[in-house]
Amino acid sequence: MRLGAPAEAGRDHVILLDTSAWMGARSGNRTLMDAARTLARQYLRSIPARDRVLLVRADALATPVTAFELDHRKVDAAIRASQPGSTALNLDQAFSFARHIQTQSGHRAGEIALVGAGRTAERDPGSPAPPKNLRLLLVPDAVENAGLRKIGTRRSATDPDLWEIYVSAHNYGTRPRNVTLMLDFGPPNAAGRVAAGSSALLLPPGKDVEASFQYRTAAAGMLGVTMTPHDAFPQDDQADLELPAQPQLSVTVYSDQPELLRPAL
Repeated sequence: MRLGAPAEAGRDHVILLDTSAWMGARSGNRTLMDAARTLARQYLRSIPARDRVLLVRADALATPVTAFELDHRKVDAAIRASQPGSTALNLDQAFSFARHIQTQSGHRAGEIALVGAGRTAERDPGSPAPPKNLRLLLVPDAVENAGLRKIGTRRSATDPDLWEIYVSAHNYGTRPRNVTLMLDFGPPNAAGRVAAGSSALLLPPGKDVEASFQYRTAAAGMLGVTMTPHDAFPQDDQADLELPAQPQLSVTVYSDQPELLRPAL
């Protein structure tokens, strides 16, 4: 609702469109990004023609895509061209950028509209409260998902050709999940890799489960970790790590007491 003369200057609105990796998850026959684009365009059509709108794509960074535009068609085109990224949503940074840009615009501040699922990276407890002019247009994301959480490798302390591999998987959903972790090793192209291990896991809802593996190789190559079966968000079901070669060095030692040097070599 607007009170006052129709000729009064309009307001400046900021649309924060969630383009985090999670927006690539599928819900039914479309992605969360598809639903967010629809919501954002509906909201844009509701904004009075005399109000300016700026679109920000929000993931780990808040990236302005347009200026404050009176031509809402430009903003609509930018919304339709938005795609999910590969990082998590940093909501505090997005809010901070929106506040700042509205302060610097020279016009009256309108709304800051967050459009998306709103699943964020871990927030700083000392972060400011959300803006008072915030409008939430949340996409339902009741998506059952489990994915790789952490992967670590190190050489064995007793056998330099043996790799110790640790994998952590997390169930983000509300139901238990039976999954299989599969490891392969070889050149970057998957066709030349060989199986390096597998393990079946039961993932309770909201919990991490860890598995450990060992693989012997002195050669360099790519270690692939894959979790199956794939779910609605397959982007966190696979990862590759590059393992370096174990170098060999020839050393000639001249010593009357070689046993004193042998442990170091």
